[in-house]
Amino acid sequence: METFYQRKRWEGVLNIIRFNWHFYVLVFGIVLVICILIYLDVFTGLIQPIAGIGTGIALFYLIGSLVVSHFIYDRSDLYKLTWLNRLQLSGIGTCVNIHSGFDETSLLLQRFFPGADWKILDFYDPAKNTEISIKRARKYKPVVAGTKTVQTTNWNLSSGSVTIIFGFLAIHEIRTPEEKVLFFQEAYRVLEKEGHFILIEHLRDRNNFLAYGPGFFHFFSARAWKEAFNETEFLLIDQFHINPFISVFVLKK
Repeated sequence: METFYQRKRWEGVLNIIRFNWHFYVLVFGIVLVICILIYLDVFTGLIQPIAGIGTGIALFYLIGSLVVSHFIYDRSDLYKLTWLNRLQLSGIGTCVNIHSGFDETSLLLQRFFPGADWKILDFYDPAKNTEISIKRARKYKPVVAGTKTVQTTNWNLSSGSVTIIFGFLAIHEIRTPEEKVLFFQEAYRVLEKEGHFILIEHLRDRNNFLAYGPGFFHFFSARAWKEAFNETEFLLIDQFHINPFISVFVLKK
């Protein structure tokens, strides 16, 4: 068991800024330049009000997304894990937490299920995941001790050896439908009979559009996830929201 880990009050939103500061500097810089040009009456005709409206929308999403993110990651029950009580999981044996390079949950899950035998898997592939933000995140917060690097389609675990698998805000990094199906087929293989896969994700839906604007295209719709599930023998036994922006899918073998 690792050293006791407690999330800080503003950790979630500060991590977003810390790992994506280049984006915020760029957008604020562009907004500042446009505001100066508007003030100096450089724009003429309809361009000036259009520029003003565009600037307002950009600021709304920039600031609004941070406010919503603070609520999601720092104020809601997401990382408190109290929502897991709804699932009434019992007979916990071997558990897997699989992530895409940035692990905020393994220590929390270990504390929630202290009697489990934990396997922590990391499918981060620098050739595929080229974003500077994930590189900063991995440098800021190294992987938990004992983490094993795996491929999305090969976890190096025995068939039927796992009780529960957690995919916590990470599986959307698998971008193609074909690879997602292979991923869930591998998850199905390693799970024991009546084992569970707990998938926690943002969705490409109205709430996340209002919060993140075009950024919601980084997520997948509920329909896309269900299409991937349907390509395996998983049963979707429950679906619910932790908060208005985060959904949970409970799959059973």
